[in-house]
Amino acid sequence: MQDRIEFKALVKGFHHKQVNPAYGSQNCVHCEFVDHRNRNGDDFKCLFCGHEDHADRIAALNYLRRYSDEEIGLYMPHNQIRTILLTRFHRRLETEQSVTVPGRTLETVFQVHSPPNRDKTQPARKKMPVHRTVNQRAKQNKYV
Repeated sequence: MQDRIEFKALVKGFHHKQVNPAYGSQNCVHCEFVDHRNRNGDDFKCLFCGHEDHADRIAALNYLRRYSDEEIGLYMPHNQIRTILLTRFHRRLETEQSVTVPGRTLETVFQVHSPPNRDKTQPARKKMPVHRTVNQRAKQNKYV
């Protein structure tokens, strides 16, 4: 498929370049806020600025931006990309207060989107293994 796309682009005279797709449909094109909850199925609604659009259109606009982005490489790990995108978002909040929603500051973002502080007197929750539910379903579906 990749060869076919390159061929079609060459025939039509387009320049074709791959970009890293990580967080493309979770990154707001207006305020650059990144969160997996921004996308819900095909719908995109930014939790920070409230911008709404189709998730595929958001992804396409972000990929267009990444075309000329020298900091994000094609084979860069997704966690490193998330760090870059969040750093850009925080930098933009600190320098350009005019592009944010009135009343929103870096502190309010952390209050809204950070996990709640755990009470030290309560015991920590035990993390469940990832495959436990899969194993339970397999046992339920087992024929005797």
